[in-house]
Amino acid sequence: MTFVLGKFNTVVSCSPVCEALALKVVAQHDRIIAERRRSLAKGFTRTAEWIQENQKLVDWVQPDAGAICCVRLKPSVFHDGAVSRFYDALASEGVRVANGTWFGDEERVFRLGFGLLSMPDLQAALNVLAGVLKQTARTE
Repeated sequence: MTFVLGKFNTVVSCSPVCEALALKVVAQHDRIIAERRRSLAKGFTRTAEWIQENQKLVDWVQPDAGAICCVRLKPSVFHDGAVSRFYDALASEGVRVANGTWFGDEERVFRLGFGLLSMPDLQAALNVLAGVLKQTARTE
C-alpha cells in the first residue's frame, strides 16, 4: 500500500522544486504575459501585412484571439493540382503549415501560426511561403 501511495503522490503532484519554480513564474505573470502579448501582437501584425501583400493568392479568417490563423489558397488561382504542388514545394523548403484536411477543412485551407517564432524567423518563413505561393499559383 505504501508503494501505491508513493506512486500516486509522485505522479499526481509536482516535486517541491517544480512547485517553487512555478511560484516564481506565477509571481512574475504580469511581466511574462505582457511580453507574450507584445510578441503576439507583432506576429499578428506582420501576418496581417503578409496576407495583404498576397491578397491575390490567399485570403484568411482573421483570428479574434490566439496565435494561429486559417489561410485559404484562392480557388481562382490554385486548382487542385496547384494545391498539391504548393504543399510539396513548401515541405521541400522546410516550412510547415497544418493542412486543412488535418482539422476537417478542405485541402486548400491551412493553419499558419504566428505566435511562436521570433520575428526574424517568422519573416523568413513568410518570405518562403510567399515564394512558394508565387511559384505554384496558376499563371494562365
